[in-house]
Amino acid sequence: RVHVAHRLVDFQPPTGVLPRITSSSSSDTLEVLALPPCRSKEVWQRLGGEGDSIVALELESASPSGGSADGRRRTGLWLFCGRHFVRVLGPPGGDGLVSGTCCGSLEHLAALHGEEEVEKELRGRFEAVHGEVESPGMLRVKADALRPNRVGELLYAATATAADGGLVLDK
Repeated sequence: RVHVAHRLVDFQPPTGVLPRITSSSSSDTLEVLALPPCRSKEVWQRLGGEGDSIVALELESASPSGGSADGRRRTGLWLFCGRHFVRVLGPPGGDGLVSGTCCGSLEHLAALHGEEEVEKELRGRFEAVHGEVESPGMLRVKADALRPNRVGELLYAATATAADGGLVLDK
């Protein structure tokens, strides 16, 4: 069975082609094969055991100013599997240089708009973080694709419960 892949966040500019994919899975791997013209293969390995809790959360920014520190919207996902988490954030499709310019690659985008501008947007508006849940409400960065100096940083620390039952975050 063939599916069309829609990317919520992509660190590459759109090429104008929606990839068609097929997938197969076993108890501990997922294989994704992109069909021509894209031609790629991804193999995803399960982390942790089959009994680990898995949670996926999609970021929804209700207001135009509810996204990032600069007031721009961001979209993305949190994935939790046992004690591991990943967080991927970026501007919605069509917003900004990377998501809003249709071209062949980041190299082509840098040639069009300048490497400094592309790098500034990637570091300012995108995030790809892997980390560990040290305890409920305590999330520590183990790797950051765009900011390697964040390794070991405390990403979130929940210190109290709000009146509505939600967590109050220090960061």
